[in-house]
Amino acid sequence: MLLLVILGIFLISKGFAIQKNIPKKIVTLKDSVLHYNKIITKGNGLYKEKDKYIFKGTEINNYLEIFNRMYRIVSIEKENIKLISSKNEGVFFLGGNETYTNSNIDIWLNKGENEQSGIYEKSIDNFENIEKNELDKYFNILNTDIYNDALGENSYLNNGESSFIINKDQKVFVKEENGLINEKINSNTSSGIRVILNLKGDVNIEKGTGSKKDPFIIKGSNHINKYVKLGKDLYQIYDKENNLFRLRKEETLDKKYKFSNKDSGFKPLNKNNIAYFLNNTYYNQLSYKKLLKTCTFYTGNILDDYNYLNIYNSKISAKVGLMNIFDLNQSGFVDGYYFVNTSKNESTISFSYDKFGHIIENESNVVKKIVPVICINQSDIVEGTGSKKNPYILEK
Repeated sequence: MLLLVILGIFLISKGFAIQKNIPKKIVTLKDSVLHYNKIITKGNGLYKEKDKYIFKGTEINNYLEIFNRMYRIVSIEKENIKLISSKNEGVFFLGGNETYTNSNIDIWLNKGENEQSGIYEKSIDNFENIEKNELDKYFNILNTDIYNDALGENSYLNNGESSFIINKDQKVFVKEENGLINEKINSNTSSGIRVILNLKGDVNIEKGTGSKKDPFIIKGSNHINKYVKLGKDLYQIYDKENNLFRLRKEETLDKKYKFSNKDSGFKPLNKNNIAYFLNNTYYNQLSYKKLLKTCTFYTGNILDDYNYLNIYNSKISAKVGLMNIFDLNQSGFVDGYYFVNTSKNESTISFSYDKFGHIIENESNVVKKIVPVICINQSDIVEGTGSKKNPYILEK
């Protein structure tokens, strides 16, 4: 017995010795960024300019996953860390005039007086670690100063996508796919949204080194961008309204379809309309159709001013629909599928993406890809973490 006690004391003492030798764990985002990135003076990486740290160039380890989406770390200034979405978070028309304030972009990003504003802000559940910017708002978009500081065309910010960009006077331009800035735009110019936000530097990370394969990860309870498995089909959550999750199918349908033969309104009772096919032929062959809830689809016409809020001028209820132009869209595939919105009442013009991710008008009798949208009850989820490998399941 005495021998066992002595052995136990010996092991405990050794354990304590081992613990003392472990280096202090790097847990805050700011400390982690500075720990895994050496300060350099040339090439690709992290630079220090006075009291500010800036990532410049390409192929750098500044990846951060938060809110179930990927961002790139732009800079560290004092105790704040500036982030930009790794890819476009949506693609739509500028609308209004050519300045950022009160454009479709600003209204879409941030909550305002209109109850339909702030689609992006509403997609995030917890703002505890986000700081407001100089405009007293949570979100903005890529600007020319940030772009040039990172080395512009020769930087990670030139990711091959077309995105809106603003200058110091809040005038909106477009950063084209090749990285060049296009100043010749108008209200019907469509491009992507690279979201800028400021994160508190003392927020703790769960793991990661900042590389593309091993990004810094900050865990949270956000449901947007989580995955749901229904039958053999995989869906992704992109919107939430009360207890309903709105899902888009991860893949387009195998076959392409016309929107309509004669007009472009989304009309479930018209047998020549894509809405009828989705809510009858397609819906009835789903093994999980009893789990689908009725969705509200905003079908308003964009009209001549391309105003974001016009889509809420009309709506329908259906079991299956399509995405609208201003939905949060991080799906990664944008080539050639129809939206639920049209350009003018009873016209034969519908909207879709082209292969570059721009929104284009086309005749509604042209065959395009289809991405079905459905709704489920959040309370019907019975298992899963919502990851792609372990999606939510609604029934065992």
